Amino acid sequence: MEFAVLGPLRVHGPDGPVHLSAKQRAVLATLLMHPRVVVSTERLIAAVWDDPPRSAVANLQTYLSQLRHALRGTSLRLRTESSGYVCELPPGQLDLLAFEEAVRRARKAREAGERQAAERAYGEAVALWQGSPAEDARLGGVMAARIAELEEQLVLARSEWIDVRLELGRDDLVAELRTVVAAHPLRERSWAQLMLALHRSGRRSEALDAFREARTLLAGELGIEPGPELAELHAALLAGDPALSVRPGAPAFLGPSCQLPAAPPTSSAGGPSWRCC
Repeated sequence: MEFAVLGPLRVHGPDGPVHLSAKQRAVLATLLMHPRVVVSTERLIAAVWDDPPRSAVANLQTYLSQLRHALRGTSLRLRTESSGYVCELPPGQLDLLAFEEAVRRARKAREAGERQAAERAYGEAVALWQGSPAEDARLGGVMAARIAELEEQLVLARSEWIDVRLELGRDDLVAELRTVVAAHPLRERSWAQLMLALHRSGRRSEALDAFREARTLLAGELGIEPGPELAELHAALLAGDPALSVRPGAPAFLGPSCQLPAAPPTSSAGGPSWRCC
């Protein structure tokens, strides 16, 4: 893979790593975080400078010219449009595009009930991340929203990957989920997954402790009680509901947010709304 932006910016040319100046890296990172999309001149300037100089447009054109020269021999093509610039890459040469494709394959496999294939594809997608997007590029504040959007895509893909492994009956997820809830303590979805993983590992009391910890955090930080997913799972734990210990391959006991994003939320008429489709 010639280009990587899911972590430190990396460029590999025919003769090895390509070394770029700080401003060139900022321009390239911005384009790579918007692959195959026109990025306006104004946005590129804002991504490179929080306080642009008078010569920003001319400087930007110089950096783009230098990039075209430095990237000669790679598969990336910088195309000029009336309103900005586009970077074109073939499949398999940018980690961001590979991540998006792997997630699409995973969701398609999951919808088809092919959980083993979905697990592999989600694993491939998550493994492409080596840190925060373009973490070593000096980017302007305008890029904060795009970086947050990409990181949210990772969080969602990891959550769906965990769902699939729970559906497959995996019982080795506790340590991973403790790391997840430490990083996202207000995300109820992750607490529900941790509670279920603990229960299936024979640690029911720890699962109940996790609910109490989540409830305390939500009350202290947001002033709210746990939502339906956590509340129903907690009630099921207290009641010893046998649905918590499903056979491998059966839907996990999780709430409405386990639905894939492309599918509308559903619930069985007259029945609980926590079962996966």
